[in-house]
Formats: sequence, structure tokens, C-alpha cells
Amino acid sequence: ETYLFKRDEVVDWLKRIRKGSDSISPIHLFLLTNSDASYAKFLCDYCLGDGWEDLFDIILYFGRKPSFWSSSQPSTFECIEFHGSGFDFTIDKKIKSIDLNKGKHYRLGNGAELHDFFLSKTGDDSSICYVGDHIYGDCAACKEHMGWDVIAIVEELEHTGKHE
Repeated sequence: ETYLFKRDEVVDWLKRIRKGSDSISPIHLFLLTNSDASYAKFLCDYCLGDGWEDLFDIILYFGRKPSFWSSSQPSTFECIEFHGSGFDFTIDKKIKSIDLNKGKHYRLGNGAELHDFFLSKTGDDSSICYVGDHIYGDCAACKEHMGWDVIAIVEELEHTGKHE
């Protein structure tokens, strides 16, 4: 608890983004991290609480950013199955993007394949938004290669009072 914080306000914010409003269309969100699945799940379980998986259309681990965004080489996703409430998991099988399922956990893949997933599920990619915390590896690379909207989380700005 010294280094990790429960972030209920972030959960509420993500729910509002996903739901949309009268003036804003609902947004499709996904989690993409370079971290190992067990470590990232542990952090999300603690910081975002029970049900955090419901905040995202798809959850991706070991993303290998920034090359995830620019790679045009076919790279299948690998389905991850967690065992019980713990952090042990197995890699179930390799899956093509059209066979991905919302709310499931995966690893690897690439931006082009993720784009195909969203096109197959939503019909367009205009309502996709990526939230990242690294200016180049997350935000600039995603915007440059995918053209998706990006929200940058820059925690250091919170202390300057310029975080709106």
C-alpha cells in the first residue's frame, strides 16, 4: 500500500468514457501492456478492484510496444487462461484476430491485427481510444500508426496543477 493506490476515480472515469453521454459517443477501450500477465493482473486487481476486466473490450499483455503498433508481420494472439483467483496462467492457444472475444485475456499480437478485431466487432474504428502512460511508446506510436484517439496519463502533471 506504500507504492500502490486504489483508484476508484479512474474506474469511474473509464466507465463514463465507455458509456458515452448525450454529446459523446461510447468509446471502445482496450488494455495493452508490455508487462507479464500475472504482474499486470495483480496491479489491476488491487488498483482498479473487482470487475476491472469489464472496463475493457480486450486485455492484452506482453505487447512489445512500441513495435506492436508498427509491425505489419502477422502475429497471432495467444489466449491466456488464469487459474482460479490466483495469478497462475496457461497459454491456451494461438488465435487470429477475428476469433478474439471481448473481455478475454491475450498476449502478443500487433496493431494491425487488433485493428481487424475492432473492425470485425464494431464495423469501424472511429470510436476506439487508447489510454497510455508513455508519451512515445504508447501515445505517439499509436496515433502515428493506427490513427486512433489517444489519452495520455502523465502522473507528473498532477503535481503541477495542470492536469485538466
